[in-house]
Parts: sequence; structure tokens; C-alpha cells
Amino acid sequence: MLGDTTHGLTGREIGQLLADVKVPDVDGGNKRDRLAGSLLAQQARQGASNCVIAFIKVARSRCATFSSRTRSHAGRTTSTRSSSMSGCG
Repeated sequence: MLGDTTHGLTGREIGQLLADVKVPDVDGGNKRDRLAGSLLAQQARQGASNCVIAFIKVARSRCATFSSRTRSHAGRTTSTRSSSMSGCG
């Protein structure tokens, strides 16, 4: 859901979500690198992964407000499937 180029977050949405969870946005070659770099740098500063959990919670809660109902449904489906496989769903 997060880095998927078809149904995932847009660059603008990633920036907004990072700002919402107070994680500084870093430059990256693509959305995946940008998101990973931002979250990894924040984890290193804090010495904890709370920022990753916060980002995922906010991103999942906002699926309904993304610009397309199709993307919203696809995001929830992918996120739910991924979470259930990791024991978080």
C-alpha cells in the first residue's frame, strides 16, 4: 500500500503523513527510498520504532480520504492482507 506505484500513496500524501507524525522528510530517489530514509533516520534519532507504527496507523486511517475510492479500497485490502500475515491484523 505505502510504496505501490499504482495504488499506493502519492508523493504529496507521503509528505503530509510524515509531517502529521512529526517525522522529517528526507530526499530520496523514489517514494520507497524517501519513506524508508525518513523513517530510518527518525528511528535512529529516537532509538525506537514508534515512528513507523505511528506512520502506519495514520496511513491506514486515512485510506478512506485518499483521492480515489479505488485506491482507498485497494489500500485497505493490501494493508489488511499484509497486517494479517504479520500478526498485526
